[in-house]
Amino acid sequence: AGIGALSRFSMVLSAQFFRYVPGRSGVGRLVTDRRSPGSVAAAFLLAAGIALVCFGLKNGITLLAGGIAVSWMSNFLFTRWLGGVTGDTMGAVSEWVTTALLLVLVSAG
Repeated sequence: AGIGALSRFSMVLSAQFFRYVPGRSGVGRLVTDRRSPGSVAAAFLLAAGIALVCFGLKNGITLLAGGIAVSWMSNFLFTRWLGGVTGDTMGAVSEWVTTALLLVLVSAG
């Protein structure tokens, strides 16, 4: 549950802080066109709370920060390659965050 919450939070970050690919339409545009600082704050609190409950303070904060970092880097790359994000790239970012965080958990022991 914790990794899933963090990976879904990455999609909120994608929609809030990165623009949709100019000139394109799609389901992802519905999300990026309805940006709201309140929704990011609520999603952050929910993801952070779930991470802390599932993984404890130290690991929860580490995984939250790692998920944000992977999300940010991935969205930055998509913005450079495509000119923005799409619904498909938001889904890809979520999967990358899931994979990265599972690797962190496995390597931690």
